[in-house]
Amino acid sequence: MKKELIKSKSNFNNPLKKTPFYEKFSSQMTQGYWYDWSGYKAASIIQDQELEYFAIRSTTSLFDISPLIKYRIKGKDTEKFLNKLTVRNVILQKNNTVQYTLWCNDDGHVLDDGTLFKFSKFDYRLCCQERHLPWLLDSAIGFDIELFEETDLVAGLSIQGPTSASVLNNAGLDIINTLKPFDFVEIEKNILISRTGFTGDLGYEIFLPNQLANDFWEKIWKAGKYLGIKAIGFNALNIARVETGFIVANSDFITAEHAIRNNRTRNPDEIGLSWMVDMSKPFFNGKDAIVKIRKNKLSKYVFAALEIDGKEPADGAIIYHDKKHEVGIITAATWSPTAKKSIALASMKLPYGQKIKSNLWVEIYVLRELEYYKMMKKVSIVKTQSAGADYTDHAAGHWINDTIIANPMSVYSSFQDSRSSWGMDVLKGIFIEIETEGGHRGYATAYGGYISSWIIKNHLNRFLIGADARDLNLLYDQMYRAAIPYSGQNGVVINTIAGIDLALWDLLGKVRGEPVYKMIGGKVRDKLQTYVTGPEAKLAQSWGHIGSKIPLPYGPGDGIKGLKKNQEYIMETRKQVGPDYRLMVDCYMSLDVPYAIDLANAVREANLFWIEEALPPHDLESHKLIKEACPWQKWTTGEHTNSRYGFRNIIRDRSVDILQPDLTLCGMTETLRIAAMASAYDMIVIPHCSGVYAYNFGIASTLTPFNEFINLHPQATQIVPIFGKMFTNETVPINGEVSLTDLPGFGAELNPEVELEEI
Repeated sequence: MKKELIKSKSNFNNPLKKTPFYEKFSSQMTQGYWYDWSGYKAASIIQDQELEYFAIRSTTSLFDISPLIKYRIKGKDTEKFLNKLTVRNVILQKNNTVQYTLWCNDDGHVLDDGTLFKFSKFDYRLCCQERHLPWLLDSAIGFDIELFEETDLVAGLSIQGPTSASVLNNAGLDIINTLKPFDFVEIEKNILISRTGFTGDLGYEIFLPNQLANDFWEKIWKAGKYLGIKAIGFNALNIARVETGFIVANSDFITAEHAIRNNRTRNPDEIGLSWMVDMSKPFFNGKDAIVKIRKNKLSKYVFAALEIDGKEPADGAIIYHDKKHEVGIITAATWSPTAKKSIALASMKLPYGQKIKSNLWVEIYVLRELEYYKMMKKVSIVKTQSAGADYTDHAAGHWINDTIIANPMSVYSSFQDSRSSWGMDVLKGIFIEIETEGGHRGYATAYGGYISSWIIKNHLNRFLIGADARDLNLLYDQMYRAAIPYSGQNGVVINTIAGIDLALWDLLGKVRGEPVYKMIGGKVRDKLQTYVTGPEAKLAQSWGHIGSKIPLPYGPGDGIKGLKKNQEYIMETRKQVGPDYRLMVDCYMSLDVPYAIDLANAVREANLFWIEEALPPHDLESHKLIKEACPWQKWTTGEHTNSRYGFRNIIRDRSVDILQPDLTLCGMTETLRIAAMASAYDMIVIPHCSGVYAYNFGIASTLTPFNEFINLHPQATQIVPIFGKMFTNETVPINGEVSLTDLPGFGAELNPEVELEEI
């Protein structure tokens, strides 16, 4: 009987495939470091790891991303399928944009993360680290779609670095100048260029048919000859991505399909991606499990960014508390040439890395003189940024601060370019938490920073400790009266009381097990329409919002030239959005009476829905003058009027047409009083703020036909939560509308990953 021999499988029998760019990278290879990426031969180091890294940070780098797994999904149910599959709301994604996303199994454990390219609602490309075709096909049952892998058909090239745009321009691809982050454009012969990357720097990713790869490389290489272009391997890219905090599947976390042991899988909250999960969607894979995890606080891990003493490599090292108890593991580590520090990403067991952040050590074994030595190096947790009530507290370059916007200080030329230059952002936000003896917790964000914290700790807390959480009117009145000697009607003190008031409403809702909107009368509509505050009116219109409020660039200090520029800007915006779209202008207390009248007359043909806060709120006589001079124009105010006493005179005199109290500055208790007065005069009340506080008020108010949504994306090109990463399930508009759940309080849960500084 003939014996059947078992054939061994090896790279000699099944060699790694070569990408369309392999020969180009191989020709520059001096080190010979290759690795297996999804069955392809990929470069670890081309010539010198550190020089390749500095190409990313200083010039232009080229990295072969052809092995990236790519799926094409087409058909009439494509959008529905992807909205069920992924945790983000696909419906909000615009054509020709890219969305970072992830998807989970039914247990809420992450299967993979990736990027979703939207050509149309019927045509998407999904790029990811791992192959998931069987899972995707099973998930697609019942949907009218075509789904296939195109990894071997489409080449990819990542072009990253400060001079990358110049390289592409030199190559004749100046169309990239119109691309904003996460946009893409298709050019001739099915070449796709997206403004995306994995480095945290300026960069682009190119996807093109295999047969065009060589010619495209030659064009790019020639264009970058004098701009420091350099081919790089994964090791250099890995340094950049760790610096930026980007994660890699099956490195920083084990995907649910690969995990052998259950304790190796992770839910989105455990890998720092809770912000991505849109709990307002009716359904997506794993939603029920994630709801249960969050409700019962079942997450066991936290993902953290670390700094480690010394220069020794710590990849894969174990983290200890007090040098004794194992509390985590390093998933990725590197020496940062820019920061001059040893940095790492890590998965840590709760409460370590979140509540316990001190006395942490990492165990490193170092080879010296042919013998390994154990070293314990101190670990520091890198603080993560969140956002609070102070919507002006942003990094440099954010539109809300670092664009020319008229304001009370713009009469001085030295303070025109940036609102942060004169201190608009100095107060910062605070987070207020109130807990009952029964363990219920209510919380809210507020303005005031250290000042507010001091006032609460040293004065206002006496009215709260031991009080009945149901006595909202009493508690507000006691705090207000006690602060009269140093508060006035507006300002930090009133804002602090407002924050406490919001936390009390949230607390009472959780005690009663019902949302705030039910406690103030219940819904008067199922959905609340929204308008967008930001510089991108046309974009906001395409998202389905009822209107847009744009900031006025110039004020009286800029003279007639500035007035002319304002006129041109407003009229051009009106032209972009059409005659029937609600268009508003925010002046932020920057004008005087003559200028306000001149502006209204200059843009009368624009048919502005309103002109907001043209004058300081206390100057009621001047408000009456501009109203009398331009009765055809609707005027608003209220953002900086924080009590019913300030609004009383505005309402009585009908100095404006629309009232705009800010919930985060007035509180819910006082806003309800303001609305009650306004109702007797049939005046419209549209809160100045956006977010869960305003939405709960607006959806229960017949005086509020629609509500504001402030676009706090740095370039105002995407919809992001108002409070950043503060809450795990913050409500955001979908197609220009807000729908509220029946979750108790304001319906937002504190993100366990947010690091708060106790004062």
